[in-house]
Amino acid sequence: MNTVERKKDLVIFDVDGVIFDSEPLHYRAKLEILQSYGLNETFNLKEYVGKPNKDLWTKIIKENNLNANQEELELRQFNLILDYVKKQKIQPTNGLEQLLSELKKNNYKIAIASSSNRYYISRVLEYFHISGYFDYSVTGDEVKFQKPSPDIYQKVLSISGIKKDSTIAIEDSASGVRAAASAGITCIGYRNLTSGVQDLFLADAIIQELIQVKNYI
Repeated sequence: MNTVERKKDLVIFDVDGVIFDSEPLHYRAKLEILQSYGLNETFNLKEYVGKPNKDLWTKIIKENNLNANQEELELRQFNLILDYVKKQKIQPTNGLEQLLSELKKNNYKIAIASSSNRYYISRVLEYFHISGYFDYSVTGDEVKFQKPSPDIYQKVLSISGIKKDSTIAIEDSASGVRAAASAGITCIGYRNLTSGVQDLFLADAIIQELIQVKNYI
């Protein structure tokens, strides 16, 4: 594991699995949609943690000749998750609001870099009342290639005007860590157990609690 620089100006957060514990909700929504078409889970949904939802739905539509399109199923998935969040009164990740507050107090710039789309991300942030903490955000529908490609992170750097050496990212998935690393950004791997067994070997450090990010900035 590499030594992490202490001085950073920009902190970038992934959303799913970092801002809140959403991966079990994604799994449930995908399964619910599959079952509505009379399909059983014949492939490993967990394999798609941190990867573009469009890849999953494109594959399912093609292999099962479904009368649907990828955008419709992805939107249905997001709406199901938002409904679960409200009904179950899901809370942000423990320590998130304290961390965001301290970052803002100490004049760090804060950003979102998520492979999910703007529709979903905006509603998640609004529901948790944390939209105001973020100076920049880039979502998966705003770049050509999603994680593990570095495009999302490169766009955050471009719009912020902050150099990659002054930036740190927080990711919970192998795909996300690879995206940050490919962009040349220091990455903290957040070990979220409900995100499955993720290979975070490219991360510069691994934490068990989100508040531990403070130790690396």
